[in-house]
Amino acid sequence: MRDKDLHAQILGIKLLAGQQCRVGSVREVTVQVEQEAGAKQCCSTCGAGLTGL
Repeated sequence: MRDKDLHAQILGIKLLAGQQCRVGSVREVTVQVEQEAGAKQCCSTCGAGLTGL
């Protein structure tokens, strides 16, 4: 994946034909993923529920 495509994807931007994502300077990207209260954890391979998390 090209850097410009990656930046657009990270920002949630869908580029139309003739548009491009230009990035001046990116030193650090921090992504934090949080689980909603009460959400269940499942194995991404088999879908089995995970315990002890």
